[in-house]
Order: sequence, then C-alpha cells, then structure tokens
Amino acid sequence: MSIYTQMDGWRIERATMDDKQEIYDLLVKTFYLDEPASKDLFALYGVPPIDDSLGMQALPHGMSFKAVSEDGKIFGVVLNMDHSQLKDFNPKPHKAMEKLGPFFDIIDKKAGSLKGFLGLHIVAVDNSWRKRGVAERLVAEAEEESSRKGYKGLEVVCTSAYSSRLMAKRGYEHILRYPYASYTDADGNQVFNPPPPHDAVNVYIKRNVLYLPPTNEDSEPATDNLNIIDYNNASADCNTIKELCV
Repeated sequence: MSIYTQMDGWRIERATMDDKQEIYDLLVKTFYLDEPASKDLFALYGVPPIDDSLGMQALPHGMSFKAVSEDGKIFGVVLNMDHSQLKDFNPKPHKAMEKLGPFFDIIDKKAGSLKGFLGLHIVAVDNSWRKRGVAERLVAEAEEESSRKGYKGLEVVCTSAYSSRLMAKRGYEHILRYPYASYTDADGNQVFNPPPPHDAVNVYIKRNVLYLPPTNEDSEPATDNLNIIDYNNASADCNTIKELCV
C-alpha cells in the first residue's frame, strides 16, 4: 500500500485491481446517478456491467487513485486512462452506451488530437464526503501522475457545470464548448436535456511544464488551438466514448 496523500481523517492511495468491485459499487451510487448527459439513460436501461464499464478499464493501467476513510472504505476515486491502451476493449452491446457513443464521438472529433495526454475519465465522490475538497485533491493527484508518467498533460471532458468550474479554478486551458442544444435528432429535437446549470460539454487540458516530446517519428503534437470553440451545430458518425467527469 502506498499512501500518496494523508489528510485529516482520510488518505489517497493508488487504486489497484483488488479495488475493482468496491470502486464499481461507488460509481453505481454516485457517477451513474449524477452524470448529467447519461443519468436518465442509465435509469432507463441500467448501468453497464462491471466488465463492460469503460471507466473500469482504467484500473489495469495503474494510474488511478482512491480516497480512503480511516476505517478503510473507498469514498472517492479518480480514474485515469491512456486511451491508446483500449484497443482490445470490446464491451457487450448496451442501449445506453449505444445512444451516448455518437454524441461523445462528436466531442472527441471536434476537440482535435490530444495524443500523448493522460485522460482523466471519471471523478466520483460519495455524497456524504462532498464539499470537503476531496474531488480537487484527487484531480491534483491525477495531474501529478500525468507528469510522473511522462505524459504531455491531462485531458478532461466535463459534462457537468460543476466539474467545469473545478477545472477552470485549477487553471486548465478551455479548448472546446459544445452546448447540449447543438445535438439534435433527425426531427431537430434536442437529444440530451440535463437540468440547469448543465448546458454544455467542456473540454479542458492541463499541460505539463516539464514535458519533453518524444523523438520517434510516430509522435504527434497536441493541439495548439487554445481558443474556446463553441459549436452550435454538429453531425458525426463515430464509435468511441471519451471521458465523463462529474
């Protein structure tokens, strides 16, 4: 066990595969109930099984962290993943994910190339531990991990106004704003209608100051577009899901 941060009454440790079930149970009662874009779909179709959950694919990468209480219970988690390691992920069909996939593929496409960035996929904290700075401390650990592992930085796709505020507070670069109202069906009806204040998906990055670019020919620079792009219309046909952050 490696304690990365010791706080008053709790600590942050590196998450391992031994934590798989407890972390999944935490997501079921927090993330899947709170995530603005998808909570209605998960309520209707159920949450993905543990082995088909994209978020759970982060654990084998070994770069995620858990917040643990004095009695050893996990009450918070940040799941970080390297998307280049997801090539073999082949989940079973799930109706909620089938509806979410094209939407988040649009976000992925419009955000541009973020190759070389570590993806902050999910931050989740139990209701009884919120408003104590736990989420921010977990995000800070993710930032440090991206630097330790030699990534260009950290990328986050925020579907929630609250997570967007946290990233802005921490000085992240805002590279994309995509309003929920921009995504409509064939009849022009808005597909996702989260309650206020959640009106858009925002993409943020935080660059590592000491990052040294790789020298191999396959290296690809991160996007240099640091202007906020606000899309009011979109269409795309892709198949992968990116980070969700609540």
